[in-house]
Amino acid sequence: MLMPAHPAWSAVCALRVYEPAACPQFDVVHHPALITGSWTRGATDCTCAQQRELRINGQTYRCPQPKPLLEWESLHQVRQQFPERLVAAIVSPSQSEHITQTYEQWRLHHDLDHSHTRTARWQVPLAWFALFSADERLLSAHSRPGLAYRARMSAARRRTARALRIVPSSLAHCIGDNLEELSQWLAAFHSRSWVELDADALSTLLPSPMCGAADPAALWERLLAAAQRGDPRTTGRVYEQLAAPWGTVSAWEHVN
Repeated sequence: MLMPAHPAWSAVCALRVYEPAACPQFDVVHHPALITGSWTRGATDCTCAQQRELRINGQTYRCPQPKPLLEWESLHQVRQQFPERLVAAIVSPSQSEHITQTYEQWRLHHDLDHSHTRTARWQVPLAWFALFSADERLLSAHSRPGLAYRARMSAARRRTARALRIVPSSLAHCIGDNLEELSQWLAAFHSRSWVELDADALSTLLPSPMCGAADPAALWERLLAAAQRGDPRTTGRVYEQLAAPWGTVSAWEHVN
């Protein structure tokens, strides 16, 4: 079995919140040179070492991504997923110690009590797709459908609340990321923010582009519609369609 050209640490997806640049927390942020990003659809995405910046209709939105916080969260996630002997193979003990110490020092001087970015490795938590609709899917720089979406915060909150009301208890434990926890996380941000799911790093590992009727956000809508009308058979079948492609990606994780 040939390995894909993706190291383990690149097989990461991210759920990001971009808040309006006018928020008080951004008043004293230093902005180094920005590098133009790749996502399109009426927006410019710029990136620097400490933040991502999004410009939509003349307005600027920012997603802080301080390196010490992101590295520590990634290390914490790896420690939750793997036994210690495998963690040491992925991140050396000296690297782990350096990441932890750097994060602790960073926390002494920063008051960011919640991260604007959530990450997952080798899969997209299925609950994340509940925040978006299929028509919010973005194009990559090569004008192909990337596995990325962007939605207004108000729409993402509304969809999450609807999913919480409708998702049957039989599927609640399978969703992959607790919808209630996701709802609480979104509530911490400005109501005029934007929410972005970026899973393009995983898209080349999928058996198909997941477009049209197989679009994950469209499948979520079909799942909720079936659950709402009391059709457990269709609900279960659509859930299997939503979850199945990630079995292929998980196989690559075990190979790595």
